Amino acid sequence: MQEKDIANLVEYCKKYLDFDLLAPPNEYDYSSLPLCVIDAVRSGPGLLDSLAAVLRWIRFD
Repeated sequence: MQEKDIANLVEYCKKYLDFDLLAPPNEYDYSSLPLCVIDAVRSGPGLLDSLAAVLRWIRFD
C-alpha cells in the first residue's frame, strides 16, 4: 500500500466506523496492569516458564 492509500483508508474508517461502540470483551477487563501481564505470561507456550514468572511476580509484590 502506498502512503496515500493508507491515509484514504484511515479517513474512511474515521468517517464510517463508530469506534466508541467498540469495547473489548469482559475477559479483557483487567483491574491492573500486573494482572494483565500475568495472564499474558500464563497464556504463553511454556507453562513451567510461565509459572516461574508468576511466582517471581508474587514474591516481588
